[in-house]
Order: sequence, then C-alpha cells, then structure tokens
Amino acid sequence: MNFTIYSTEHTSEFLANQGIRNTMVYKVHESKKPNILEMLEERKFDLVMNISFEYGREEFEDEYKMRRLAVDFGIPLITNLQLAALFVDSLSKKKAEDLKIKAWDEYQ
Repeated sequence: MNFTIYSTEHTSEFLANQGIRNTMVYKVHESKKPNILEMLEERKFDLVMNISFEYGREEFEDEYKMRRLAVDFGIPLITNLQLAALFVDSLSKKKAEDLKIKAWDEYQ
C-alpha cells in the first residue's frame, strides 16, 4: 500500500521475513538513533500501533512513554491487535479517493 512503516527490532525482523519493507528504529531505553521517542517528539508519525506482547520493566516503561507521547501530540494510537488487523484490512480495501466527505448528520 506504499506506506512508510517504522518498527522496533523484533517487529522489524518479523515484517522483513514476511516481505514487508520497514525501517527499524530503536526503543526508548536503547538511547540510539533513530530513536522512537525522538521521532514521536518530532511528530514524524501519522499513526502509532503499539501492541503489547512483552511485559518486562523496560518494555512496560517504553510502551507507556510511547503511548503517552502519541496521545500528548494528537497522533492516532491503536493498542488492540484485532482493531489493528481490521484497520489494515480496511485500508487495503479503500483508497483515499474512494472516500467521500460528508456532513456529520449524513452518517446513519
């Protein structure tokens, strides 16, 4: 679908193994660049998907900071695996030019 996807190490490896191009970024606690925290602060993302699978202390704190910054900067945030799958499925079925802008009262 020609989106630029940024992901942390293990997600990046998984996506690459599935043939999905992505750019790896470092987690907050890794203090390397490009770092996800700095990219969020610079508002480099249009959407953040953060699905929790690991619950170690560093991961928990990193995920909290990432989610908090997404909310603070008004970046849409998806944290549920089923919702993420439905969202990606929806994007794959419709193109922006297929969507019509309607007044709020036109939606039923």
